[in-house]
Amino acid sequence: PGAEGQALLAHEQGHFDLAEAYRRLLVAELVGLAAGGPSPDAAQAALLARATAVADAILGRMEAAQHRYDAETAHGTDPAAQAAWLSRISSWLIAPELAP
Repeated sequence: PGAEGQALLAHEQGHFDLAEAYRRLLVAELVGLAAGGPSPDAAQAALLARATAVADAILGRMEAAQHRYDAETAHGTDPAAQAAWLSRISSWLIAPELAP
């Protein structure tokens, strides 16, 4: 692809990498998650509720970050903003807990 296609591909890869950073964050948050209850069924239901709450919160953060990424990079058409975002996303892949 030409320069325009390469820029679009880089922008879309940013969306993919952003989602991966939040996936890593989700895994880190879910590992070791525990819940108890008066019975195994109650404990399972409590754990499911906690896991769902964690997942919903992280999904909300990811969606907000995806929208902000598009807005601040003008959907990839602002090269300086695009480069800044890709740098941030790269750091979040290494340390997902730093993602907004």
